[in-house]
Amino acid sequence: MQALLARVETRQHAEAARAGHQLAAYCDAQAAAAQSSAALAQRQADTRVVNIELLFYRPREDDYLINRAVSFATREHQTLPSGERATFAYAHVEICFTYNPYTLRALHDLNYSFSIVQGGTVSLRSRTNWRKEYVAVAVPISGEQYRLLYHSCQVLATAEPPIGFDKMGMYLAPVLPARVLRERRDETHGTFCSKIIVRALQEARIAEPELAGLEPCCVTPSMLYVRLSKYFVPTQRLGTRL
Repeated sequence: MQALLARVETRQHAEAARAGHQLAAYCDAQAAAAQSSAALAQRQADTRVVNIELLFYRPREDDYLINRAVSFATREHQTLPSGERATFAYAHVEICFTYNPYTLRALHDLNYSFSIVQGGTVSLRSRTNWRKEYVAVAVPISGEQYRLLYHSCQVLATAEPPIGFDKMGMYLAPVLPARVLRERRDETHGTFCSKIIVRALQEARIAEPELAGLEPCCVTPSMLYVRLSKYFVPTQRLGTRL
């Protein structure tokens, strides 16, 4: 009898072990399938094309003197495909994120802007309204570039200590050589809108080679607009210009 009970117990242990192995194998298979599905979704998101928006501020005729002076002193001229000679004069620029960087789903009314203003620090903040003086443009990029750009902006916006504004660097950008301006580091001396935005765009490898060879410390909002203009696609925001 004891031998029979021992055989039954042994058989029960073997069946329990086999069931345990089967369950573990099933769980592993499910985990692998989920991981594979997530990896596939990630690859699909990486190759999906989305728009990153940039908003350039065009001062009013009665705007603050400093805004009008900056836009006038750093204005850029460009010959359009039509042969017309155009002048672009902007005083400020911001990046606008309109998609969730992880799912690439549209954020609709809740957007996030990245930039810096005089007297402030580099920030990535929620924004729903834009003044009519802003000219909106969109540049198509891959989902992978979109996430890289968002990550770069997030890192820069949460730096400790915060990255402040470099008034001297902004004023001298159009006149001093790059070898001098390059000594003014963002984390030490501060930065300005077009400089920090070009840095983030370069880190995400966007609009190469037009931006790859630029020195961020020498770039003004108007210069950035002209450099990116070949990539512009329509956007529905106020002030849109192509």
